[in-house]
Amino acid sequence: MNGWGVGAQPTVVRTLEANLGRVLFFVVLSGGALVAAEGPREDADVGSARSGTAEIPIQSEAVLSAAEQLAEADRIHGETRDTVTAVRGALARARKDADAVLVVCLEDKATLADGYLRTLDVRVPALRAASDAGNALAREHEFTVIGVVGVKVRVVRRDAEACVGEGLLAAGALKVATFVAPGTPLDDASTAQAIPDLQIPFVPPPATGAM
Repeated sequence: MNGWGVGAQPTVVRTLEANLGRVLFFVVLSGGALVAAEGPREDADVGSARSGTAEIPIQSEAVLSAAEQLAEADRIHGETRDTVTAVRGALARARKDADAVLVVCLEDKATLADGYLRTLDVRVPALRAASDAGNALAREHEFTVIGVVGVKVRVVRRDAEACVGEGLLAAGALKVATFVAPGTPLDDASTAQAIPDLQIPFVPPPATGAM
């Protein structure tokens, strides 16, 4: 019999088993900041998890409020809509110009962006519903998914810009300036203007004196 009494166990801060269900997600938000989206807030004050002699530190980070999460989700949703519009617009111009290489490069980017937008069309309302219901666990889960999708959207946008040129999608339009020299045949080679003969003036050699 030990000092704890028969059958009693020492009280610890948290056992490892009690923390197996806790997941700590790091969501990349705007500006590249890392914000921890944790589980229920009642665990936020836990400094470490212990099992026997093992100690697992638990990082405590600032957590966005429900209102801040909704605002960030709306921003990501809007950014995704803008990305879909930009990529689809660039793809349409590439098809119009019959640029097969650019079309191939942009098609999968447009498909990915469309899929991410459909995901957010479902996840953002689900986040709002969880917030209204006061379900912190569901709210954190939805916000984590939205944050991950937001990161993927920015990757797709960057890859699409690499297809057409850095920063062109950010400007909202793909503009290409083309200069055509006068007389250049556009459709029918038979309409090309004749190139006039080059007139070289005759310059007589210098006179030489008699020896």
